[in-house]
Amino acid sequence: MTAMNSLASLIWMGIALRVGLLIYATVQDTHPVIKYTDIDYSVFSDAAAYLVSPVGPNSPFARSTYRYTPLLAYMMIPNIVLHQLFGKILFCICDLVVGAFLFAILRILGRMHGIDTMPPRRACLYAALWTLNPFVAVISTRGSAESVVAALVLGSLWGILSGRMRTGAVLFGIAVHFKIYPIIYAVPFWFGVDWASTITLKTSKSRTKFKMCFWSWRRVEFALISGSTFIALTYVMYILHGDEFINEAYLYHIIRKDHRHNFSLYFYEMYLKSSLIFQAQETQTLAQRLAYIFGAIGSFLPQLGLVGFVGIMFAHDLPTACFLQTFAFVMLNKYFLWYICLLPLVLPFSRLTCDRWQRGIVLVVAWVVGQCIWLSQAYRLEHLGHNTFTELWLSGIVFFVINVFILNTIIANQSIT
Repeated sequence: MTAMNSLASLIWMGIALRVGLLIYATVQDTHPVIKYTDIDYSVFSDAAAYLVSPVGPNSPFARSTYRYTPLLAYMMIPNIVLHQLFGKILFCICDLVVGAFLFAILRILGRMHGIDTMPPRRACLYAALWTLNPFVAVISTRGSAESVVAALVLGSLWGILSGRMRTGAVLFGIAVHFKIYPIIYAVPFWFGVDWASTITLKTSKSRTKFKMCFWSWRRVEFALISGSTFIALTYVMYILHGDEFINEAYLYHIIRKDHRHNFSLYFYEMYLKSSLIFQAQETQTLAQRLAYIFGAIGSFLPQLGLVGFVGIMFAHDLPTACFLQTFAFVMLNKYFLWYICLLPLVLPFSRLTCDRWQRGIVLVVAWVVGQCIWLSQAYRLEHLGHNTFTELWLSGIVFFVINVFILNTIIANQSIT
């Protein structure tokens, strides 16, 4: 079977899965109590409606809780002028684009070994972990825009590994504009985009040569293109929507403290201090405001330190570096499962899927158990109204310890690609 035939078969199966879920969503959304579509999808659609309203404020931020780049709202305008399913179809297409990028990157990684260790059929099997993953498909068909960022990140990685550095740089700039967190990949991308210079850096004793290699033109060009793309998009959105865009799309996420439900070790502290968060700004003292801002920024420092260190140490293997960075970032943060799109690039070269597969099963079981413990307390809090904040925090600590164990085991069993 040729590479194109293998990829086409995978994509068609992915399309069938998502079409089935979209049909189910249409039926389930008629249910008066339990709806399939995520509330965020309504937020996106409402924001787009404000943009095209002839009498409205023409700002997506007129919709409360819209905390995204206006670019997403512009992308959702066909939801208003064409059909309400447009956004979901767009997100599903991005899902499939991620699958195609995974297939292409796996083929490249296979050739990097000198012989083709990743034939089309094998590449399809690993790419199917995303493309045919019911969990992934459900997220997109419910109306989550996470697949857009995943497609941009995988596109950046594909551009660098395939020698299309400029394309990768443009996609990386768009990814960072779309959502802040991909900026963590700047560290491994900087070293990985010109690995020949990185090797020279390790052996060079000359300060001049060190500087020349560190600031190689290929790296500088990548930074200039990606930075210019980010700045251009951000500037256009700022011209259109002003300070409100910066405050809601970027600053909000930096100082945000979600005291309700997250995996952060700071969860209980955020809950205890939640009264300050909702206190009217005019009644807060300067000390309270500064404590809130510096506390939010300070909680990011361990994350930035760890992901930066991991990015440098594994820059020789970009897919692994990006996966480990994302896993570490999620482990220390409030968010979840951003690393799934990178997992198929790591598994083929891990001993956990070969001679140490038993350990791999242990990791999966440990992750599921930790997740179930946390979800049980979250369910009691959200749906039963029980006061389980302490239990939720303790279960988050248990899940954190499990993730540390998983991260350490993955690193110890990873081969160099």
